Amino acid sequence: MKKIAIISLLFFMIIGAQAQFVTSDVYECRALTIYNKDVYGFYNSTNDVQLDSINSDCAIYAYDKANRTIYLTTDNANCAVTIKDANLASRFFTRYLSNCPLANEELINLKTQELSEKFKFLNERRNQWMQDIKTNSLKNKVIEADKIKLQIANDIQQKNK
Repeated sequence: MKKIAIISLLFFMIIGAQAQFVTSDVYECRALTIYNKDVYGFYNSTNDVQLDSINSDCAIYAYDKANRTIYLTTDNANCAVTIKDANLASRFFTRYLSNCPLANEELINLKTQELSEKFKFLNERRNQWMQDIKTNSLKNKVIEADKIKLQIANDIQQKNK
């Protein structure tokens, strides 16, 4: 009996993690904070963006039953999905979110802060990588210049002999 309970619990967790939400008459998807990569490879955040859909893996971390809103994170965003139909929301909350904590400002800010720290770290790594490339490029130019100077000095010495 324990095995069946554990397997069913894992099954429902997987279903929740693979949830996909598409904006329609039923759902309204909004990114509280979303990070997108710019042309230089750095991540920039944008707040309060309306989304057409959430197609990536997501982790539901809280819900607000009164406002029929599910809070979730994806790889690059902290999102709020509002279920417009009250009956559908009630069934969804009862079936899938009975063990999920209620949303509060502190929890939402914590998830946003976690994303912020993740992308700050990635931006710092990108910046360091770019600095290393510049440094290595300068070192290579100095080495090439030293080789040229040495070659010129050798040529002058051979001419003088």
